[in-house]
Amino acid sequence: MYHYTEGGLTNVWLSNGFREEDTPYGKGVSIEDVEGLHRVIGMKLVKERAQLTGAEFRFLRKELGLSQAKLAHWWGYEAQSVAGVGSYTHDVPGQRWQSSPVLDSLFGSLHNATYETYKVLGGFALGLPHTATYFGQLFFSCGPMWYLLSLMIAWVLLDLILNIFPEQYINWAVLGTMLLGWGICITWEAPFCIGQGMVTVPALYVGYLAKKYKIFEQPLSPRLRGGMIAAALAVAALVLLTKSTDCVSMAEWTFGPVSILLDAVTGLGILSIVIWFQRRVENVVTHAIQAIGRRSLFIFCVHTVELTAIPWYLMPQKFAAHPVLGMVLQFTLSLGSTLLICELLVRRRDLKFWLTSRREQKAAEAPRRRSARTEAPERHFAAKH
Repeated sequence: MYHYTEGGLTNVWLSNGFREEDTPYGKGVSIEDVEGLHRVIGMKLVKERAQLTGAEFRFLRKELGLSQAKLAHWWGYEAQSVAGVGSYTHDVPGQRWQSSPVLDSLFGSLHNATYETYKVLGGFALGLPHTATYFGQLFFSCGPMWYLLSLMIAWVLLDLILNIFPEQYINWAVLGTMLLGWGICITWEAPFCIGQGMVTVPALYVGYLAKKYKIFEQPLSPRLRGGMIAAALAVAALVLLTKSTDCVSMAEWTFGPVSILLDAVTGLGILSIVIWFQRRVENVVTHAIQAIGRRSLFIFCVHTVELTAIPWYLMPQKFAAHPVLGMVLQFTLSLGSTLLICELLVRRRDLKFWLTSRREQKAAEAPRRRSARTEAPERHFAAKH
């Protein structure tokens, strides 16, 4: 029998419908009818399982071709509710969430709980931008942290290109890096977001050129302005035609490498609009945008932890009778806690300086207090006589 885990389920064993083949890399297994197999598994789950585990729910969602946001919209839940299905079971007949604990409903035992934790830690150790299979083992993604990994790799690669290649070959080196990264993204789940970092190089290079030639310090030329507008219109047209959007983490682009370049130019155009607006308008809105920009990395990191650690996906269940109130409360708590922690991180130096000054002040006052205590009896004795 063959233990079939390629579909994301760990409890599927095949007695037929597969054959073993010798490959240059060793023994390999070929499934004769993958679509038919998945159809049988799906019908088995729907007809015979009253409750679905997180893995089974994800299997059905992917087979139906539904995104988390689309499925959540159909059911009237937040997208994070569907993302959190790995921790809670779903009652199929009643279509309602059950808040049964993970160990009881999904894992069933400490061994299974350890196994699921291993998949999460493995995903973080490998730096996977999304759920993938390595060595026959399913690992979960590292969450939003894929962005920092890809950004780091992109900066390193761009720095190497700028320092190694002659100036006349830099454009081609950037283009080649992007094409190689795109090929990696669509053929292999590379660890540490290597592919995502490579396709990000053009965006950083566009920003590098903008700073080098001081594009934002002078009026944009008609040619450059027209290019930005054309790129933005092309991106919008591709979204309308394909009914999908570009997603770097999932390695999805509406028009392949062309979309990657169009996104970079469109981003430059959006940045130029923001800078133009800030230079001509100065009020609380522009000040807020500047403050958010200075704290963007803090906001990203704090929000990543807050989004993962706090079970916001239970809010729809708790406020099922008052969904608007639940949404406003969740938004307020999430935004307030994130901004508070970010402000403390930004002002940590001021806080450290204040604490240091207090300690130094107390240290300076300590000898004076000791001197006062030693002189006090003499003054008291003199006064007594």
